[in-house]
Amino acid sequence: MPPPFLPKHNNNLTVKRQKKEIATLLRDNKEEKARIRTEAIIREDFNKMFVRVIFLHALIKVIQ
Repeated sequence: MPPPFLPKHNNNLTVKRQKKEIATLLRDNKEEKARIRTEAIIREDFNKMFVRVIFLHALIKVIQ
């Protein structure tokens, strides 16, 4: 059961759009912007995972 405040599924269209944006930046020789955008996406994924872990931990504590 995912936290109610997070999307219930990973939106594949969003992932594809982000990949296209990064590819476009790389094609236009904007490596620094592409790197920053990639790092932001990775950070966002880590944050989502962290929130899920905290939510599950809290859920386990409530059940106990």
